[in-house]
This record gives sequence, C-alpha cells and structure tokens, in this order.
Amino acid sequence: MTLWEPGDPRIEQAAAPEGDVDDPTWSVAELGAAIGSCLRSAFADEIWLRGEIRSLRPANRNGHQYFDLIEPGADQGAYPDAKISVSLFRASRARVLDVLRGAPGSAALIEGVEVRIRGKIDWWAAGGQLRLVMSDIDPVFTLGQLDAQRRALLARLSAEGLLDANARRPLPPVPTRIGLVTSAGSAAHADFVHELQASRYVFDVVLADARVQGADAPRTLVAAIDKLGRASVDVIAIVRGGGSRTDLVAFDHPDVARAIAGAAVPVFTGVGHEIDRSVADEVAHSAFKTPTAVAGALIAAVADAEAELEGFAVRLGASTDRRLAAAQHELADRLRRVARAARVADARATTHLRALQQQLALGARRILRDETREWRRRRDRLGVAPHRRLTRAEERLAGADARLQASDPERLLARGWSLTRTTDGEVVRAADQVTPGQSLRTTLATGTVTSTVTATTEQEPR
Repeated sequence: MTLWEPGDPRIEQAAAPEGDVDDPTWSVAELGAAIGSCLRSAFADEIWLRGEIRSLRPANRNGHQYFDLIEPGADQGAYPDAKISVSLFRASRARVLDVLRGAPGSAALIEGVEVRIRGKIDWWAAGGQLRLVMSDIDPVFTLGQLDAQRRALLARLSAEGLLDANARRPLPPVPTRIGLVTSAGSAAHADFVHELQASRYVFDVVLADARVQGADAPRTLVAAIDKLGRASVDVIAIVRGGGSRTDLVAFDHPDVARAIAGAAVPVFTGVGHEIDRSVADEVAHSAFKTPTAVAGALIAAVADAEAELEGFAVRLGASTDRRLAAAQHELADRLRRVARAARVADARATTHLRALQQQLALGARRILRDETREWRRRRDRLGVAPHRRLTRAEERLAGADARLQASDPERLLARGWSLTRTTDGEVVRAADQVTPGQSLRTTLATGTVTSTVTATTEQEPR
C-alpha cells in the first residue's frame, strides 16, 4: 500500500497544510483527518480479528463497552506483543450478547478469554487512538479454543499424575468441619449454608472468600484453597452459581487445578454448570452440579456415618445379647459342676477331718502320757539335786573362808610380820624401790614406826 502524501486527492475532508509546499506544517486535526482517511482507504471493509480480552470494563450508562484485544507475550505476565482498543457500542453490543447467549453451551465476554471478533478499523482523532469498532463475534471459535486448552491441560495433569491425586484422599467418616471457597454473600454461599443448616446435623463452616470469575479469580481461588488446607478442615467445598462456559474459565485454569490436586483434604466442587465438567471438576475428589448438591452430599455422608453407627449399635446389641445368653448358660452349667464338685469335696474333707481328729486325739493322749512321765522324772530329780548341790556349795564356802582368814593382814601382823610403805603409800617389796635418806612408814600389829633409809642391800633370790 502506498502511504498518503500531501495533495493526494484520496484524502476526504482534509484541509491542505499551510506553509511551504516542500516543507508543510500539519495541524493536529489535519494529521488526524489524514490518518483516518488513510485507514478508511486501506481497511474499507470490516475484518475478523482474534486475540485475548484484557482490561474489560463494564458497560457505561449509555450501554457502550470497551476493552483491549491483545497478542500475549511469550512469558506469562510480560507486556503483550501487540494490543488494540475495541469499542462495542450499544446497538452492536445488544446483537453480540444475543449471539453469545444463543451459542451451544453459551458464552460471554470474559477477561482473559481468547475471542474472534468482527469490526471496522477506525481512527478516533479526538482521542488520538486506533481502535476496532466491534460489530459481531464468533462464539464457536471461543468455545473451541476453551475446549482445546481444557483438553491440553487435562493431558498434562494426567501425565503428571495429578488427575486423580485428590480423589485418592480418604473422606473422613463424619465430615462436619467444612472449608467453603466462594464469593462471600453470593447466592451460592447462601444456598450452600442454608442446605447445611436445614439438616439435623451441626456443621462448622469456615469461609474463604474468593472471586469466582474475572482476571483475579484464579489467584484468589488458589489462595483460598491454600488457606483452608491449613485450617484443619475435613473437606473443602468450592461452589458458585450457574454461568456460561466463558464465565467458568477460572475453573479451567492450571493453577486452580494444581491447587485442588495438591490439597491436603478432599475437595468437592459445585460450580453450577449443567452440561460440561470443568478441569476443577475433573481433578476434585467429587464433583456436583450445584452448591446445594455439594451440601447434600456432605449431609448424606454424615447420615451414612450415623446409619452405619446405628447399624453397628444394633449388631453390637444383638451380639451382646447372644454372648450374654451363652455366658449365662455356661455360668449355670459351671455352677452345677461347681456345686457337684463342692459336695464331693465336702464329703472328702469331712472324712479326712474325722481321720485327722482321731489321729490328733491319739497323738494328744500319747504326748500327754510322755510329758507326764518326763515331768515326774524331773520332779524326782529336782527333789534330790538341790540338797546335794547345797552341800557342795557349803563345803566350798568353808574352804574359801579358811583361806581368807589365813591371808588376813591383821593376823599376819599379829604373828610378827610388818608392812613397810613409802610416804606415798606404795608398798616396799624390794630394796631398789628406796634410796638412802628416803622416809618410810612401817605398820606393826600394835602401831606404826617411821624411819629413814641409810643404806640398801640387795639379796639374791632364793
């Protein structure tokens, strides 16, 4: 295509620039008009354009809606490779919404969804913006893309062994502490809680608020699942109300699928889609059509546990009755055997006791006779022995008295002996006990003599 040059007659309603023809000066309006004319010439007809919806804004009060269509970059989260603004005016928007609602499975304009739309390239000179004025949409393309992405993700999860990882988690026997992932205050939230409260069981519901559609939905869903996984719940329930296929794209997100597969407890889903199953449904422990159905399944699980417990109680009662009857029969039989054995033992014991009594009586009489004989013998001995012992004692006493009198000092002194002591009272028995000049005291039969040693003479012993 040849670019427009000043003076080109194809430019419509564009004023010629002022100034030197060789070096013209453009006004902003002139340049905008030239760009618009060039684009209308190059893109005279409407075109089909595909890309991913970003920055989707709600319709304004005039019924117009605006968003960007991008070509995503190679790296997630990076700047897009290309972007163009899209304007969907009220009249065209009504027609586009009718097309989306009439599509098989229904669809919607959702943040992050890849779409194929039709429109005319336009230059908005007042805003200085290149845009596509949208007039139509191909819902089959969008749904096909979603299906293709969904199938590819399921294949990856299967290869990684995550498709049935959560299904292998054992369901607690009585799941009454429930972690709930949903939009707080939503109809799904109310329906789920109401169904549990209407049952005759007591449930403890721990709510983790999350977005269930839109660009932030995958991130908040993953955060809520992680939070409840650390809250000691029995089951995690992820619920939302009904919606179109494109409304539920968050539940086909790989991060959400991996969070469910890796959850520490069973995950139940009820995302309100009556036709197809989302990836979240495929990786969850159990999937249901509605939030109410999820609550009903939890109630049924508790009811089954109650019924099983009641059945066990009935079986236990019957088994107890049977065992009690058998025990009573066995006890009666044992009592009869014990009574019979007791009678036999009593008869034997009575016979044995009588024999022992007879033996005891004979033994007692024998012992009494022997002891009587021994007593008489000892009595006779005791009558003679004291007199004999007394006589011998008197004789020994007389001999001792005679010896005592013979060694009496007074008797010895009377016979002419004397007793010499030092002034200290020590008895002098040898000459070497005294020295010349030492005073001595000599005791005689009729008095005491005090003397002084003048000399000592030692004598050989005889």
